[in-house]
Amino acid sequence: MGSQKSHIVLFPSVGMGHLIPFFEFAKSMAIDHDFSVTFIMSQWMVSPSQTAHTRRLASLGLDIRFVDLPPPDEEGDQESHHLIRVFNGTEKSTGPVKEVLRTLGNVCAFVTDLFCTAVLEASAALGIPGYILFVVSATNACLMFFHPTLDAETTESLADTDEPVDIPGLPSMPPRYFPDPMQHRADPIYGLFLRHSHRLCKANGILINTFQDLESGSIRALESGVLLPAGVAKMPDIYPIGPLIATPEETEKDECLEWLDRQPPASVIFVSFGSVGFLSVPQMRELALGLEASGHRFLWVLRKPPALAGADVAELLPPGFESRTRDRGLVVSTWVSQIPVLAHKATGGFLSHCGWNSVLESVSLGVPMIAWPLQAEQRTTAFFLTREIGVAIEVEWEADGWVAREKVERVARELMEGEGGRKVKARAAELKESARRAVEGSSKEALAAVTARWKSRATE
Repeated sequence: MGSQKSHIVLFPSVGMGHLIPFFEFAKSMAIDHDFSVTFIMSQWMVSPSQTAHTRRLASLGLDIRFVDLPPPDEEGDQESHHLIRVFNGTEKSTGPVKEVLRTLGNVCAFVTDLFCTAVLEASAALGIPGYILFVVSATNACLMFFHPTLDAETTESLADTDEPVDIPGLPSMPPRYFPDPMQHRADPIYGLFLRHSHRLCKANGILINTFQDLESGSIRALESGVLLPAGVAKMPDIYPIGPLIATPEETEKDECLEWLDRQPPASVIFVSFGSVGFLSVPQMRELALGLEASGHRFLWVLRKPPALAGADVAELLPPGFESRTRDRGLVVSTWVSQIPVLAHKATGGFLSHCGWNSVLESVSLGVPMIAWPLQAEQRTTAFFLTREIGVAIEVEWEADGWVAREKVERVARELMEGEGGRKVKARAAELKESARRAVEGSSKEALAAVTARWKSRATE
């Protein structure tokens, strides 16, 4: 590590949706801003795919290195919900993170994840400015800042009411669109999430993987301070620095891309629920029948439920489905590099779970979406994509999340044939250009501002 370089330390949370933006941010810091970067990694919950991405980043020859933390004591957490294990694990990592920071020395900034706010205490104790990189939307950042106020002013769980909630600086929103951790006040996850929300204001700054034209209203709401909890005087500085999306590797064409090559332009609906999300078998079959009834071409990346990982794809689909749709559909159950599919000229739409990385990839490539949220903050994202941003059409889902085949057929036809589809396609084309401009304009300026701040501290 060259002594002349400013040094930053990153501490991401677990999960590909969190790691990918951190990795892209690290590459930008090392390549474009001449920083030395150290990752502190929690290996205790890292999947093989996450390990592969880490090795790939380490092999690029950049000034990026990795320090692994010892696994925390998980006594009492083994049977807990995944998020509880993540939250508790990061709380227990504060001491080890502080020790790593102390050992590294000469660190000008510490950047962590929205689920790792406890470790801000470690950097603060050493006099190192602490920042949070939001890997979700600015709108979801707004809800986290608003959470302490909502908690103080209400006693009813969001899950128990249908009354729209007024959010300062944003449109009112039905309760069912709020993130899962905010729904049930008696749920342990609610309290842990609230604790993270309270800690946000302790950060020196908030970096967000978004850009001005995509979420201008939410960014203004954050910058204005209207979402601050009572008793908090100042909002951390806000830096919209996106889109941070993965750069696909140059590889030989796989089955999906070869199949897309044989399809007419803008004719295929790409169906994917991300690297974590999956449907129940009955819901898979309902989706299949809806796609079939729509008459449109589709490429479906089917993720099997973990309990059925060894099952044949044909066993999970309606009898005869693949043979009946073989001329216009392809179902694969292997991992697919998403960006080349979205960038392909045959792709005309994206049926997505509304994970934020998928949204940014789709927007950056000008692909309109069908919003089918599954969990976490995805319903919030779907609400704003369809009602405020105007780049998606929402599938109609029941209170329990069920989507009937008729709803699938209707929304597929609307996207590919209808007036609603025409509007979101036009909006997608606009946002593609806006994303390109942001990379060289507003987001580049935000990154320049925060990195200048870090470098000035390094020379003090």
